[in-house]
Amino acid sequence: MQPTEEETKRPPEFSRKAKVKDGKDVDGGKKRATPATNEGAVGKDQSPEKTNNVVLKMCHHTQVLMRTLAANFTKLRSEVQDGLSVFEADKIALTDYALESAGGRIVSIRNTEPYPAGAPPLKILGVQICHPTNAPQAIIQPGVLPGECWAFKGSTGSVVIRLVGQVRVSSVSLEHIPQSLSPTGEVSTAPKEFSVWGLSWGDDTEGFFFGQFTYDIRGKPLQRFNVTHETKVPHPYVEVKFHSNHGNHEYTCVYRFRVHGALEMRPGVR
Repeated sequence: MQPTEEETKRPPEFSRKAKVKDGKDVDGGKKRATPATNEGAVGKDQSPEKTNNVVLKMCHHTQVLMRTLAANFTKLRSEVQDGLSVFEADKIALTDYALESAGGRIVSIRNTEPYPAGAPPLKILGVQICHPTNAPQAIIQPGVLPGECWAFKGSTGSVVIRLVGQVRVSSVSLEHIPQSLSPTGEVSTAPKEFSVWGLSWGDDTEGFFFGQFTYDIRGKPLQRFNVTHETKVPHPYVEVKFHSNHGNHEYTCVYRFRVHGALEMRPGVR
């Protein structure tokens, strides 16, 4: 069938549109896909203003989180440092009224015979000049490294300590190095049975009996003992009597002895 003159004069676009009606191709009867446009995509995308707002909110939340973490970390670090300060100061949260740097003094060791342990003999050109001994002052000083102890012969000994003042004694502490730090791998020189007495003066031989205690080498290196017999009367001196050790027949080593309680008054001149 030949096209009419009118159809021949129609533009190509008009002829194509005429063949398509309601999304259907009149010629084939099949629906042709409508070309996709970017109008929908543009509508779904966020505008630059909205994007900036989201970024600002995320930055704000991040800053708040970082400030919170920093505050918690600072608090935790402060608590750890405080705990370490107490530990480094004296390892126990109790005042030591026998501490030498605070005013404590060694008055007497009675008839105890020192043992030449610790530092090696002093020699000049191979000739021994002297053999230093570990002084009893070691037991009221903070050092507790291997060898920093007061050593005396045998398993019995005694020491009189002048406290920093008149003290109502409530407990005492005895410290020895652990087996893991011992150069010989054992701690048989550690004191075992000992007693503590309150004295009115340095030469007092009849003091107040606070109690007798046992240091357990299987326990912690630093062990505290509450007094068995309490008194409201303060004492300016204490005497520690060591009655046995943990098996060493040659000598005994005392590393650190502490006295705890309540300070009543500063001592006068004696």
